[in-house]
This record gives sequence, structure tokens and C-alpha cells, in this order.
Amino acid sequence: MNKKTYIFIFIIIVLAVVLSACSAAATATSWPGLKVSDNLAYVAFGNYLYAVKMADGTMAWKFPQTEDKTQFFFPAAALENNTLVVGNYANQLYSIDATTGEQKWVYKDAKDKFFGSPLLINGITYAPNADKHLYTLDSDGKLLWEFKTEKQNWSKPVTDDTNLYFASMDHFVYALKLNYTLDEISADEFGKRDAILKPLWKVDLGTAAFSDPVLSSKGVLYVGTLGGKIFAINTQNGEILWSYPKTGELGGIWFSVVLVDDVVFVADDSGMIHGLSASTGTELWSNSYDASAPNTTAPIIGGGTALAGNAAFVVTNGKFIVLNTQGSLVWSKDFNESLYTAPQVINGRLVLAAVGSDYLLTYFDQNSQFWSFNPPK
Repeated sequence: MNKKTYIFIFIIIVLAVVLSACSAAATATSWPGLKVSDNLAYVAFGNYLYAVKMADGTMAWKFPQTEDKTQFFFPAAALENNTLVVGNYANQLYSIDATTGEQKWVYKDAKDKFFGSPLLINGITYAPNADKHLYTLDSDGKLLWEFKTEKQNWSKPVTDDTNLYFASMDHFVYALKLNYTLDEISADEFGKRDAILKPLWKVDLGTAAFSDPVLSSKGVLYVGTLGGKIFAINTQNGEILWSYPKTGELGGIWFSVVLVDDVVFVADDSGMIHGLSASTGTELWSNSYDASAPNTTAPIIGGGTALAGNAAFVVTNGKFIVLNTQGSLVWSKDFNESLYTAPQVINGRLVLAAVGSDYLLTYFDQNSQFWSFNPPK
């Protein structure tokens, strides 16, 4: 399959997500959003956000307690201290007690779906929305300020504790302050004083960005685009330090890159994983890793994460793979479910969210599978 075919497949998936959110009788067709703490794993899927005990895989609570078929939860929740913030496809953003599942507040003024996960830091929520806004809310869920882009926002912001950075479907990466004084907040188009009109800087990537940016400790932002490019950006001024490839393009990049030491792992929708120097953007391996598998003609790389000095990825055909920084396979595991969501690492083990009939979550390592969780019917 060529690149256009892969992108068409993903467009169909995204359309299915949107259509499922519009029908009260629809079944969940997107991939789960996953966030893990020491004691609980939080998975957003379908009509609920579930809290699952890490000790044994049993359910601690679900939100809401009573099913509401108009609400679809898929983006991963943000977690800080004992507070979760999670958005849904009914244009709502909830703050929830992470231990009990009790609602703290709800924000209902967004005009479209929360496809991307929020950032929660120092009690402040920064939430991208498909209505072209980034909403910033205080610890009580009250709007502090908002920033408007030209197209939808599906990308979770990242921060260096001074500024925040996020990518938009309008082709730009934006830098904003974490906090603005009242004098820096302007009136919006309706005359309400809650708008940030200009970013600190913005960078045109040429095509839309869907994946969450990754920020290094050296102040470099790595962003992949649907057009098949990866960019390294200086967060101080928005300068593009390098882009890859120099000529041509990869398959579309739908998920975040994985940064391990000085290696950037980039997975594209043609089923290939590329290793680049984080400093220069030069290709480190002469042959990119091919995730294709027997009986599967079109595997698509899903989310990835760093794992003990390696990079771990899921493949939509149900394969979990771990690569070292030389691009060689360290170990792999096959699952019967479809995999899109980046695995989460906890205590050297992994939590994996799946789409299928056997389970929604599983907890495992290289040698054992400790438990699986499927929502109660």
C-alpha cells in the first residue's frame, strides 16, 4: 500500500470516531486513552473513564457511575496529585477525584470535541479542542484565558515549566506562556477579556500535526506531521534546528516520537521505524525497522514509549516490539487485540490498552502476563 492508502485508512478511522460520537446507540470505535499511576490505571474508552487497580486488575471505580450514551471518553486523562482532568466527545471537560471517581467540576463552554489530552500543571488545565481553541482553566474549572488557532487542535501541550508548546492541524507549532497577567489578556471577538491574541512564536510545519510534541531536557521540541516530516525546534525562539528527511517524505506520522538518550525513534504509517540523531537529525541506521508481520499486509505503527534504554512500540496488528538504539529487535510479544495506544511503563512492567473482545487493559512484562481487565457489562 502507498502512503495515500494508509492515510485514507486513518481518515476512515477518524470519521468512524466522529460518527460514533454523534449517535447514542453507536459502539466505541476509537482507541483507548491511558494514564497510569502507582496504584491505579485510568483508561478512557466508550461511555466511561475506568480506574483499574494495579495490584490485581479489578475495577476501583468508573465515571460516570450511570451510563450516559451521549458521552464518549477516548483522550487520555491528565493526572496531578489526586486530580484527573479528562475531556470527551460531548464537548465537556471534567475534573475528577483520582481516588474516588467523584466529580469536582465540569467545563461545558467548548464548542466541539476534546480529541486531545489536556495538560494539568500546578492545578491549571490547558485543554486543546477541535473548535480551534486552547482553553486554560483554574483549579475550579473557571476560564482564565483562551487562544485561537486556524484549525482544530488534537495535540496535547507540553511544558518546560515556563512556557507551553502545542501543535495544531493548521500546520503551526505554537509557544505560549504558562501564565499571563491581566494586562496581557485581551478582549475576544465578543468583547470578553479572556483572549491571548499573539503567541510567543509560531512555526509553520507545512502540513497538519496530529501527534503530541516531545520536549527534551535540552529545550528541543520534536514534532512529526501527517505529511511525513519530523522537525526539531528550538523552544527559545522557534528556530527549526533540523528536519527529516531532507528530500521526499516518510509515511504520515500519527503518533509521538520516542526519545531515548540521543536517539529519536520515528514511526510512520507505512509500518517503518526510523532512528535519528536527536542532535543533528541524521539517520543512524542504514535500514529502518520494518514492523510488517506474516499474514499482515498493512501494519501501522501505533504509540511508543521509552523502556529501560530502549524504545517500545505497538503495531495495529497486535504486535508489541522493543528496539534498542541500534534499531535491532530486543524482544516482542503478540496479542490477539488491535493496538494503537502507547504503552505505559510502571515499576519496569507495562500496561497496554487494546481494542478487541478479550480485554481492554493488560499488565505484563517480557516473561509474564499478570492480569487483564475488561469492563463489566
